[in-house]
Amino acid sequence: MIRTILPAVSQKHFLLPIPSLELQLNNKLIQNPGW
Repeated sequence: MIRTILPAVSQKHFLLPIPSLELQLNNKLIQNPGW
């Protein structure tokens, strides 16, 4: 549905970046794709 309304939105913008501090505190986390 979103893709038909906003076709110019890149896949990157469906997920937000995980804050750097959270990534540092938990080394099992990986950054969301594109960020």
